[in-house]
This record gives sequence, structure tokens and C-alpha cells, in this order.
Amino acid sequence: MPEFSNRQVTVSALGLALHDHEAVYASMVGPKGSLKSIWAGLVMNSRPVTYAPGWDWTNFKAGGGAKQFWAALPRASSHHLVVRGMAKALIFITDPAAAALHASSDRMLRRAQLAAHMPEAHQALAAYLEAYEFDFGGEPARLPMLAQWAPVIWDYAVSPHAGTAGYGIWGLDAYGDCLGAFKINPSYPWADTIQELIKAGKLVW
Repeated sequence: MPEFSNRQVTVSALGLALHDHEAVYASMVGPKGSLKSIWAGLVMNSRPVTYAPGWDWTNFKAGGGAKQFWAALPRASSHHLVVRGMAKALIFITDPAAAALHASSDRMLRRAQLAAHMPEAHQALAAYLEAYEFDFGGEPARLPMLAQWAPVIWDYAVSPHAGTAGYGIWGLDAYGDCLGAFKINPSYPWADTIQELIKAGKLVW
């Protein structure tokens, strides 16, 4: 069973997502005092001290703006703690049942479960782009976003294209109950991309 440790305490790890050696999502179970110690190590120490034996042995901290969410487990002395980044550009696909899928032999099953949950990621992208202010000749404006556009834009943005700012969406390392974690690139030419896809007939009004 994967664990979180800061060399002082160890708790059971349920899920993790990492971006540039920062934990943007961490789900764990254990005694409340031990969980508080892990939380402190993630957000308060000047240097990374937390690692996840079984998933990632690199020390990491929580990303900036991380918040904690607690739940007491019924008929148990343990608690469930979720630490997650709150940036609007972050997308998490979680499923409690996936916490048990941590063996290398479970990779294909995890991919299948993630694929089944991808409409959630598409909806999150659509919500992000609906609230995004595009620059049209120096004038900020918002584009209408049709629900059926999101999967097409997603598939385009996860691949590099000539003349663009790299990837529009980065896939992050995800483990356990976090089936998938993604970060939207705010510097990506979203307006140009949408216009190009409309001209190509891939986005239809």
C-alpha cells in the first residue's frame, strides 16, 4: 500500500498528483495528528520533506494556494485528508475506487476508467474557456462555448502544433484515487485555436 511520509510520521496514501515536484493533489488516511504533520510538511517547511514510497521517492511540497479538506471516518479513529491546489487551470479526475489500483498490472484498467471519466475533464475545460477573457485587437471579450466543442478542443490542445505556445493542456503524474490530473496553459493561443478549428470545420455552430 502506498504511503506518505515526512520521516517523522507515515500515513496511508490514497491518491497523488504531481507537477514539477509539487503536489497539486494528495489524498490520505490516518490519525489526525499524523495527518496534521504531513500537512505541515507539505505547506510550511522551507524545503520539501514529504515523499510517497511506492509512487514517487522524490521529496515534494504542496503547490501554492493548496487547501485542506477533512472528513472523519465513521466508526474509526482515522480521518481522511485531501490537499489540493485551487487554481482554476487545474483539473482533477478522481474516483475513490481507483485508490486500490496502484499495482503496475492495474495500468490498463486505470486508463479505461480515466477514459470513462473524460467528459468531466471536457466540461471543466469548457467552463474555464467560457470564463476566459480573450484579446481581440486589444479589446477583452469572451467566446461562447458549446458543450460539443470541448472534446475537439481538448484533443487539439494535448498535442503540440507548429506556431503555438507548446501544449494547451499538460497531463500531470497521477496516482491512486486521482485517475488523471491536468493543467491548462493560460498562455496558449486559445482564441486563435478556436478560430482555426472553426475554419477547418471541426467546430460547428
